[in-house]
This record gives sequence, structure tokens and C-alpha cells, in this order.
Amino acid sequence: MKKFISVLVAATVVILSCLFTVSAGTLSPATTSGSMEISAERSELIEIAYPADIEIPYGESNFTLGEISASKMIIALDKKVTISVASENDCALVSDGGKIPYTLSGADSIEFTRVNDTSVFPLAVSVTEADWEAATAGEYNDTLTFTLAYVNK
Repeated sequence: MKKFISVLVAATVVILSCLFTVSAGTLSPATTSGSMEISAERSELIEIAYPADIEIPYGESNFTLGEISASKMIIALDKKVTISVASENDCALVSDGGKIPYTLSGADSIEFTRVNDTSVFPLAVSVTEADWEAATAGEYNDTLTFTLAYVNK
């Protein structure tokens, strides 16, 4: 029985060595140099964080909405990520009874240009006192839409 197991193990080793041959270069006096190529690949990965829904307190003239930042930014050397911000109501908080215009700042040049870019882009709104005072009672809303573009530099 021991002899049978020894023969079976030896046969298995021989068969496996034939199946899994490793390709390698050979150097000799006739071929004194050789080379091999090694490589690696890293896939693009982009995740942008933007502010959540927020309520602006009545009468606040300058209010920070939050910031846009990259939680993951793995991009190609010749690429960049830009974020555009668009207001649904042309930068106005709108209600059934009226609107409160505001100025959006920080949304005009949001750009990530390198791997692991740690840039932070704060967004803020400004409302004049006159516009607050002219507003009737009610709930006012606007929607900001964030759009990512992965483009050449």
C-alpha cells in the first residue's frame, strides 16, 4: 500500500509539473542578456461629496451651504474632473407667492486636477436684507444640480 501511494504521489507531481510550466528566459554564453516586462494597472475611481439639503435661516445675509470635495480621486494624468452647479430657479428661492433672489458663490470654478486631490470648494449664498424684507410668508425652495465632467486637461 505504501508503494502504491508513493507511485501515485510521484505521478501526480510529474503530471502537475507538465500542466503548470513556468515560462522563463534563459541566459547562456550565446545569449548573454535578456529582459522581462512587469506592469500594473490602477482603475479610475471618482467620488465627489456635495452638501445635503439645508434650510437657510430667515434674515441670514451670508450663509454657508457646505462644500464640494473629493472622497476618492484616481484620475489619468491628462484628465481633470470639473463640477458645475446649476440652480433650477435661476438663483432664487421660489414660493407660490413670490421669490427671494440670492447670489451663489463658490460654484464657478470647481476643478480637481490630480490623484488624491484634496481641494475643497465651499458654497455659500447671499441674500440682501431688502429681499428678505420683501418676501411674503411661506416656504421658499430652489434645487441645485451638481454635474460631474471627466475631461481632458
